Amino acid sequence: MYDQTNHNVEPIFAPTEIRLAGTGPRLLTVQEACDQLRVGRWMLYHLIRTGQLQTIKIGSRRLVPVEAINTFIDAHRRRAGRA
Repeated sequence: MYDQTNHNVEPIFAPTEIRLAGTGPRLLTVQEACDQLRVGRWMLYHLIRTGQLQTIKIGSRRLVPVEAINTFIDAHRRRAGRA
């Protein structure tokens, strides 16, 4: 029979974290992406609208892949190196 006495089960991961083989989160919330890039929400949405930062939507949530942040940084680093 199923024992229902242990109700103190904690989730393995926070809802916004997707982990594979010990890696960090692959998708960031808008706020987490702002924190990573050190920009405000308005600037982040500007980067999204102008196609400089790729995102995905899951339902009504807009999430930023970590790879998109790395690509954005690398592109700006190359551009700065040419200046």
